[in-house]
Amino acid sequence: MALEHKHQRSEDEHPQSSLPTITIPTEIIVEILLKLPTVNSLLRCKSVCKSWRSLISDPHFIKSHLAISTSNNNHYAHHRLVFSTRWSTMLKSCTLYDLLYDSSAASALNIDDFPFKHHRDTVAVVGSCNGLVCVAVEGYVLYIWNPSTRKSNRLPPSDYKKKLGYVPYGFGYQESTDDYKVVELYREFNDKREIFVKIYSLKTGNWKTIGVFPHRFSFTCRGNFSNGAFHWAAKKSSESWTIVSLDLANETYGEFRNSELR
Repeated sequence: MALEHKHQRSEDEHPQSSLPTITIPTEIIVEILLKLPTVNSLLRCKSVCKSWRSLISDPHFIKSHLAISTSNNNHYAHHRLVFSTRWSTMLKSCTLYDLLYDSSAASALNIDDFPFKHHRDTVAVVGSCNGLVCVAVEGYVLYIWNPSTRKSNRLPPSDYKKKLGYVPYGFGYQESTDDYKVVELYREFNDKREIFVKIYSLKTGNWKTIGVFPHRFSFTCRGNFSNGAFHWAAKKSSESWTIVSLDLANETYGEFRNSELR
């Protein structure tokens, strides 16, 4: 018994000597992390070690995770809808799955932790792309906000004091240059009633004027972003309407003929 006890103590003194060292190849670690369903899961993994933090912060990894999570999320189980009501000082959120498949369970909750929140300032959602949300505070102060990381970027002003009345915005993504852009339409104080268009590039950090909008535009009509371009309903004459598009890649206008709208 004494010999057996001594032998047991010898193994306890060096418990690691009999355990094999397991090294997981980097490629497998990348595949595991790419298949995590939510951004919150990735944020927790960034605290594991420096190499994981560097990997998860890499732009190529971020784009790959977005593509995989989007293609594997047919029922929008991990998507949330962020919205605002007219003249509201709060942003609201609800799960997209409940809204589409279980309306009885859909309930909108106030978002209490967005960084530009102020109890007196109105907030309005301009648009969203790839998990980023563009928000207008008090109608003209713009933020690009990531609800998952809770980080935001305030955009520089675009001479809004020279503009008249309500300023409509749009928010979209230009895939060819991996750039997010904000489109602004405004009318200056003149007799021509011309509507000017400016584009802000998140990559360059600058606003750029691209010219006069080709037709009359109702400021109550909101532009929709689809297939790399913004689209607005515009009036050509007293009884004729058309759809004007603005391509983000070449920053040129287009127009849909009536035959193309049928």
